[in-house]
Amino acid sequence: MKIALFGDIHGYFEHGRSSAIKVFQEVIASLKADLILQVGDMCYYTSPARPIYWIYGNNDSVKVVQEIQRGESSLQNLIPIKTGEPLTFYNGTEQIKLSGLNGAYDPFLYPLSKNQFTEEWQKGYFVKEDLEACLGLKGLDIFLVHGCPWGLDFHWRGQDMGEKTFRWLLDAIEPRFMFCGHAHFYKEITYNHRVRVISLAEFKQEYYLLDTLSGELTRIPTAH
Repeated sequence: MKIALFGDIHGYFEHGRSSAIKVFQEVIASLKADLILQVGDMCYYTSPARPIYWIYGNNDSVKVVQEIQRGESSLQNLIPIKTGEPLTFYNGTEQIKLSGLNGAYDPFLYPLSKNQFTEEWQKGYFVKEDLEACLGLKGLDIFLVHGCPWGLDFHWRGQDMGEKTFRWLLDAIEPRFMFCGHAHFYKEITYNHRVRVISLAEFKQEYYLLDTLSGELTRIPTAH
C-alpha cells in the first residue's frame, strides 16, 4: 500500500505568501496514493479532492472536528480519526491497522477530566483519559500523534522536543510506525529495534510517501 503522509500545514509559505492549504489541496488532487494521513495543525479547512484521515493538533479547531463528526459540516473528504479508534484499510490482500491520539500535551490541562474543560480551553489538547483510551491498542501498523516521545533524541537546538506521555504510550502499544507532528522537523528513530518513530516536517518543507510492503519512506520537497 502507498500511503501519503503530511506534517503540520499552518498558514503561509515564508516567501511569496502562498497559502499552504491551497498548495496542499493541489498536491492532494495530484497524488497517487492509496491512503492519505495528516498529523494535525491543518489550521484551515476546505474540501480536498481525496479523502484525508487526520488527527487534530493544538492549532486546529475542535469545533470544526465536532461538526464533521456530527454530520453538521459541509466539508467533504476530511475524516477525523477519533482518539483510540482502530481503523483497518485494505489493498488487495494487505491490511493496514491504524489509530491516533488527538491534540497536543499541556501539563496544566492533562490531569483534568473532559467535563472540567471550559469552552476557552476546548482547543487541541488531550487529557489523561484520552491517553488511557489508547493503551489497549495492539497490533497497529501506524499510530498518529501530535508530538514526539521524550528521550528518543528528538532535539531542536539542544532541547528535547518530546513529552513523556507519548513515550509511555509508545512503550504500551509498540506500533510498527509512530508518525509525529508538532515539532516541525524530520527525524527518524528506530525504537527497541522494531518501532520506527518518525517526526514529520511541516508541509511547507516536504511531505512523504510510505510503501508499507517495503517500508521505504520517500521524502518529497514541496513545490510552491
